[in-house]
Amino acid sequence: MRAEIAPQVATKADLDALGASLRGEIALVRRDLDAQGVRSDAMGVRLEQKIETHAQHIEGMIWKAAFAILGGGLAVGGLLIGLIK
Repeated sequence: MRAEIAPQVATKADLDALGASLRGEIALVRRDLDAQGVRSDAMGVRLEQKIETHAQHIEGMIWKAAFAILGGGLAVGGLLIGLIK
């Protein structure tokens, strides 16, 4: 059972790595915008705000998915323990 569920469960390390990757990508976009002088105008500021909003939304979705997977795994484990007893 563990062999089937474990590959589907995101660990804290997985989520931390994904968060770091997203922050790195955001930093690259910000550097590109700075290099092009885009961030100094209102459009650049709005774009940066949208990027940050989407990054936060994605991170929230990742956490929700991780908890849903974990909850499902715990439910299946509890069911199996109940059946074994």
